Amino acid sequence: MLRTLLRMKEPFYISRQEQAPLLREREAFLEHLLRQGTSLPAARSVSWQLVNVIRLLRLTALRDVWIDEVENAARRWARQQHANPLAHSYKTSAAYFVYVAKKWLRFAGALRQPAIPRMRFANEFNDFAKWVVEERGLSAFSVQSHRRKISQFLKWFSERHRSFAALRLRDVDDFLIFKERVVGVASQHVVTPARYVPSSITPSNAAGVSRVSQKVLFRPGCIRMKGYPKDRNGSKYSSCSKG
Repeated sequence: MLRTLLRMKEPFYISRQEQAPLLREREAFLEHLLRQGTSLPAARSVSWQLVNVIRLLRLTALRDVWIDEVENAARRWARQQHANPLAHSYKTSAAYFVYVAKKWLRFAGALRQPAIPRMRFANEFNDFAKWVVEERGLSAFSVQSHRRKISQFLKWFSERHRSFAALRLRDVDDFLIFKERVVGVASQHVVTPARYVPSSITPSNAAGVSRVSQKVLFRPGCIRMKGYPKDRNGSKYSSCSKG
């Protein structure tokens, strides 16, 4: 079936594909890709890489495979490609190996990854996320985008404070400086954590805060109004637009 599915004619390729382990599992996956609209050349490329995935993972039968096992195998594959004078390109070989392995193993229900640890202050963020969806009409995609950005600030903050009630404007300021100086991200590109802070943080209690945070938090377009939900410590949320 595989030779028909991929329209293979060369005996070498047919033999290599059909003699490799897990033929039925590979056929089911490749048929799935083609039904989804994957081009024939792309499906052939995946089928060729699958043989390498199975060889380097030493699979003779389908089993659970952890992501770090896939990544270790990908590094071995990259070294082999680097030493292969016939390899056209080895710079992206590890990334493509991981891509194919994860896609196939996930399709087969065999990919195992460590559980994602619960974000610190997740309850506070969930309260806020519920509000922006119900009251401001943000899409789930927008909330997810905010989650990724805000989680960076909350992770940084949680390493320094145990309680959300300890949040002060100075913490936002320190985070922006940290991102700009240590990570190399300009302050205007890390505005999201500063867009949603308790409204108890105002210019009147911003003494000692640098111009970086004041420019981000107290510029025109920063909305501080009644009706915002209170966080778990009784402070109302505020929002600043990117304008």
